[in-house]
Amino acid sequence: MPTILHLIETSGPGGAETVFLNLFNAFDRNGFRSVALVGEDGWTAGRLFDQGVRPYVCRTKGSLNLPYLREIVRVVRREHVDLLQAHLAGASVYASLAGALTGRPVISIFHGTIDIEGASRLRWARNAALRFGSDRIVTVSNSLQNDLLQRLPLRRDRMRVIYNGVDTTRFAAADTSSFRQGLGLPPATLLVCSVGNVRGPKGYDHLLGAARQLKADGRPVHFVVAGHGRGALWEGLLERRRAWDLEDTVSFLGFRDDTVNILTSSDVFLLPSTSEGFSISTIEAMACGLPVVATRSGGPEEIVTPNVDGCLIPAGSDESIAAAIRDLAADPDRRRRLGAAARETVERRFSLEAMIRAYRNLYEEVLDA
Repeated sequence: MPTILHLIETSGPGGAETVFLNLFNAFDRNGFRSVALVGEDGWTAGRLFDQGVRPYVCRTKGSLNLPYLREIVRVVRREHVDLLQAHLAGASVYASLAGALTGRPVISIFHGTIDIEGASRLRWARNAALRFGSDRIVTVSNSLQNDLLQRLPLRRDRMRVIYNGVDTTRFAAADTSSFRQGLGLPPATLLVCSVGNVRGPKGYDHLLGAARQLKADGRPVHFVVAGHGRGALWEGLLERRRAWDLEDTVSFLGFRDDTVNILTSSDVFLLPSTSEGFSISTIEAMACGLPVVATRSGGPEEIVTPNVDGCLIPAGSDESIAAAIRDLAADPDRRRRLGAAARETVERRFSLEAMIRAYRNLYEEVLDA
């Protein structure tokens, strides 16, 4: 039975960490054995502990973290690992080096460009490790693959695109009353939700700008943002909300583990990102039968078909967000039609089963080689 070592450098919660857990669980049975090495204690490690799994933990910070590399090599030898699978650039670099040292194949998975942006003293070493140490590099969208090929000297013949998938059964039924009641919203209020940790590329400043325009119109619209936030960006968004008198119009909820209830309680899902590798939250919203407003920010163009199962708008535009919300607010029949088509799209193209099947085929391809 082949053993897969699953590596990730971040602690979550987030989209990459969710895919990490889904793949770990899917391949800890049915012909494979899974071992986990995470960068630190946190949400991801906690989820594994809740399942009775004890992951290896080793900090990944630093531009040249030799203890982390040694730990990967130690785990590979101790657990008799046959294949290393790493998520995000940092873990992928060290996995590639460990794979070269131990003679094991490596699959590196990229979820977005943000983790390779910016200057790095050891950029040349990172690029060489990925180019020569990764047997396959997976991206979660075609646009991300093209972006990486422009940024890094990678081999196109080793690249693969595998879309993220969600378990559609999770979204079949949920409590849709308590969340709206907790917000104290009148029945006529249009509830627009966004799900995703507060980071610059998520574009929540544009969400605030659109909310300001809609409030000036006198429209009964309320926005909620579910996602972890901290630091200067988080404080700046809260200050802007206060300065624009939007505290009764926009709710920043922080991290929530009841996103299914939030989605099923909402009327519209908004993805205001300026850059997005794929967006699991968008397909989760579509699985709930929600009409989606998403920006042309990379991955969403490969998910949403305009005027069929959602709306695509320019990225970085407060006005475009406000206009799309106005149109949907005025047309309940269109909202229902888009939502029903969105659910069908997820079941057909973005199911968890389809993602797992694609990774299984890739594992067999690499191990056979």
